[in-house]
Amino acid sequence: MTYRTSSIQSYLWFILIGLILLVIINGAGGAQTFKTQWTVIHYQENSDLQKMNQRIEFTQAEKFLQNYFFTPDPAQNALAPGLAAKIDGLFYRVCSILPACSKKLPSLHIFLLKNCQQISQLHQALSAFQDSPISSPGCFGIFNPQQNAIFLSLDDLGAGILAHEMTHFLLSQYQPIPRHDFQEDWGHYVESHLE
Repeated sequence: MTYRTSSIQSYLWFILIGLILLVIINGAGGAQTFKTQWTVIHYQENSDLQKMNQRIEFTQAEKFLQNYFFTPDPAQNALAPGLAAKIDGLFYRVCSILPACSKKLPSLHIFLLKNCQQISQLHQALSAFQDSPISSPGCFGIFNPQQNAIFLSLDDLGAGILAHEMTHFLLSQYQPIPRHDFQEDWGHYVESHLE
């Protein structure tokens, strides 16, 4: 019974997020997905993936790539070569910094929005529908724990910002879930220890 209720709540959150994103993005085409081993990236245009790939500088990704066993879809890989390894390499690095990172994780959903204005609009809309605060209500990105979803501003994206939001996701898998200020401290720590 609890599982079914949880599934229904999860489904309703995805519908709500989809509707909010449609309003914010103003119908700029259908959302597409780019899958990595641990994440599902939701984007509007192919140029969004290319911009993400350019904005995330993570030198350890090349080292991680040598041991990368996930084979991305060839069509997706052609859009942004090496992006899947870069995202998963960053995810692996964040997991290696945090204590006791779980081996069994749900997929992390990453939604790419254009700018800070869209992030702010989304934060206001989501805050109206939940009792607990959404992590990182800043301009660069937010994490919604109900959907294991990160929303990022492409204009402000960087490896540190993505790593910070990934930290919120990973810490939200702990039981009990750590307090928001504790998560923020870890997020800043991870940002400063990526390399």
